[in-house]
Amino acid sequence: MDDAARPTLDVYDVACLAGGPDRMVDTALIALIRSGRVRVARPGELETIGLDRRHPVEAAVLDALGSGAPRSLQTIRWRAAADPRLAEVTRRLLDAGLLTRGLGAVVLRERARPVASRAGRRALDEAGRAHAEDDAAWRVAVHGRQVVIEGTPASSILDQPQVDRRIKGPRLTARMDELARERRFHGGPPQP
Repeated sequence: MDDAARPTLDVYDVACLAGGPDRMVDTALIALIRSGRVRVARPGELETIGLDRRHPVEAAVLDALGSGAPRSLQTIRWRAAADPRLAEVTRRLLDAGLLTRGLGAVVLRERARPVASRAGRRALDEAGRAHAEDDAAWRVAVHGRQVVIEGTPASSILDQPQVDRRIKGPRLTARMDELARERRFHGGPPQP
C-alpha cells in the first residue's frame, strides 16, 4: 500500500492495530480520565463524571461504564467487547489491509483474532515514532497499559489485579435460596 492510499490513523486505530479491542478500551479510558470525563472512584473501579462523547470508541466505553455504580476495568472491557463501534474500527482496518485474519483462520476454518499485516506493522511503527512524546493515550495505544506512569490516577485502575467477584458454588446456591425465600427471585411478596 503506498502512502497516498494509506488512511490516516487516529489513536484508536493504532490501539486496535497494536492490541485489539482491549487496547482500544485502555486507550479510551486513559483519554477519558485525562479529560476529566471519568474518574477513579475507589481502587480498581471507575465512574463517569461527564458523558461528552468526542469519538465513537470513547462513546462505546462510556456506554459500557454507564452512569450508575462504579465498574471495574474487567467489566468495562467485557461490556465494550460486543459494541459495534469497536467492531467498526476493526472492520475498517481489515478493509484497508492493515489487519489480517492470518493463516490460522484459513487452516482452522475459524474466525481468528485479526493481527497487524505487514502494512499494519509499518503503520504502527510510524505512529510509534510520530507520537513518541505525545500524551499518555498515544503511549498506551502503541505500547500498552504497562507504560502508564505510576502514581497517576490511571495507574491505579489499569494496574489492578483482576479479581473474580462472581458468586460461585455453595455461596451461589445459598444466595439463590435466600432470594427464593424473599420471593425477589420470582417477583412476588416475601414468603414467611
